Amino acid sequence: MRLVHERWNPWRDLARLQHDVQRLARHNRPADAEYPPFNVYQNAEEVVLTSVAPGLDPAGIDLEVGADAVTVRGQRPVWSPEPGQSETVEFSRTLKLPFPVDSQSAEAGYERGVLTIRLRRPVSQQSRKVPVAAG
Repeated sequence: MRLVHERWNPWRDLARLQHDVQRLARHNRPADAEYPPFNVYQNAEEVVLTSVAPGLDPAGIDLEVGADAVTVRGQRPVWSPEPGQSETVEFSRTLKLPFPVDSQSAEAGYERGVLTIRLRRPVSQQSRKVPVAAG
């Protein structure tokens, strides 16, 4: 039997511990139910959803818009302590919208790690200004 003495590297051990904790966390909760995180802004004509989600492939993002909900699905990269190894994990998130939207006019873009989704209200539900005639 031959003993090999390896120099102790606390950073390597810390990276392995972090990887193990992340792996356990992934297995003990629903598949990233809160990923990606979204900010939701609304005005009289539309609702805008933005999410900081770096590392996604825009071609791999599946976006489904219903009358009152949006579902975003895809795969995201996960950090691995081993050099040259990359992992991905699937995610799916459904957001209930504050008002019905016109799914046909939905627009989405992904630039510099930010996903932006614009959803317009149906014309029948948009408010409009009515001029008041004098006289």
